[in-house]
Amino acid sequence: MIESGNYTIPSALPAPASPLSWDTPLSSIIPDDFVLGPSDAWATSHITLEDALSHRTGMPRHDRAGSHIRRDDTPGTNATRRKASVRDGTRLLRHLPTNAAPRTKWQYCNHMFVAASHAVQTLVGGRRGGSEETDVWLGDLLREWLWEPLGMRSTYFSLEDALAAGEKEEEGKHRLASGYAWDRHAEQFGPEVPFMPTDEIGGAGAIMSNVEDYSRWIRMLLREEGPLPREGHRAVRTPRIIMNPEGWAAVEEEEDAGSPPYDAPMAYALGWQTSSYRGHRFWTHSGGMHAYGAEVFFYPDLDLGMVVLGNTAITSNGLARKLIWDMVDDRLGVPVGERYDWGADMKSYQENLEAAIDTSIDRFYPDRPEQPIPPTLPLKAYEGTYFHPGYLNFTLQPTSAHEGLITRENISLVAVRADMTWPTVNQFQHVSGEYWMNFEHLRDSPHGETLKGYSLVQFVVGPDGHVDRMGITWVQASPNGRDVIEGLVWFDKIE
Repeated sequence: MIESGNYTIPSALPAPASPLSWDTPLSSIIPDDFVLGPSDAWATSHITLEDALSHRTGMPRHDRAGSHIRRDDTPGTNATRRKASVRDGTRLLRHLPTNAAPRTKWQYCNHMFVAASHAVQTLVGGRRGGSEETDVWLGDLLREWLWEPLGMRSTYFSLEDALAAGEKEEEGKHRLASGYAWDRHAEQFGPEVPFMPTDEIGGAGAIMSNVEDYSRWIRMLLREEGPLPREGHRAVRTPRIIMNPEGWAAVEEEEDAGSPPYDAPMAYALGWQTSSYRGHRFWTHSGGMHAYGAEVFFYPDLDLGMVVLGNTAITSNGLARKLIWDMVDDRLGVPVGERYDWGADMKSYQENLEAAIDTSIDRFYPDRPEQPIPPTLPLKAYEGTYFHPGYLNFTLQPTSAHEGLITRENISLVAVRADMTWPTVNQFQHVSGEYWMNFEHLRDSPHGETLKGYSLVQFVVGPDGHVDRMGITWVQASPNGRDVIEGLVWFDKIE
């Protein structure tokens, strides 16, 4: 499961040898690794731990840039492969475009939590006379500082450790729940989804746990107990930025704005969203992976904390949210007829997202000719591997190479990015000339139902008559008309 709210560790650090606070710039801790693009020199120098953990850095999601594999050789080749680390993930940032000035806009960015993880490992490693790469791991620090004191004995920070824990108790069997995705075409769950490695995402969501352990964590937060110090609790709860001033009724930026009955705009603290419901302040966070979901809430003045974990992609979050709000309304005695319909909200979200995907070409290419201009070159010329130092390899193949993964009509080229943190299928539909639309979905989802989205593609043909580059304008697809343009990234054709 992914639950970014766990990343409150800096407040629990032992007294530092040098001054350290939430205002400490990340670049002062990991100067060689925390570097943004050439046009973001000020941001590189000034983005703080607080900025990173409250998602106000100006960096959008760029989730398609994460990879669990790194290649230590010539870009684009496969000669030497190893597991990616949080340091690798941090060093990707210098190649990713920002789309806002720091501290002007809330934008979720898992990469910043990866960078914060690397900073903590480096800081503690230096104090202990070691190095981040060899001696200090955030999973061990979490166990030392939080999990052991809280009695969280079924919580792990790597897939390998979680699998091995079950095998120690019963030979040949692990304890992890299998993950699934709902197939709405067949009206049944698809086959089990393979487990997802989490080494490279660190504090952005590597924790694997259960509701019993997580209830211990939430009880600590709810009652402001140790081992987190009182000042740590205060820091974690303090709002840092309004999430969506124009449509603040939405729980998260991806959802339909609707009108959930909050008393105040939703704000983001350090790893937590916070607002007020019927006069009661609450803190919450969602988490999700390719086949799992988590919803966590706590209401301090009601002494009420709730954790719901599910093993289906996306849909379990919707059901968990409805269950949690039903429990809150029951506790407050809200009449059934006055309750917000979270089930309808989730259904509306899915329907509107489908509509946004189906109308994406019309919205992004409104002036395309009625009779599309053919591509300059035969389709074969566009096949091959393209490389960007942040997004890594992108290999286009004919549709015949992946017929079982094609979910749309009129698809000409396809790329399966199996090494990425989120393994995706990318289906290219020609629009006109050198312009295309890329329709994406998670590879291990039935009929491409999970993490669906789209992005804009353009090719550049050189004077020699060969394809030189491919540009992708990455988009955070939104069902409510608030698509977020993450930026244009150019891939060089390398083979």
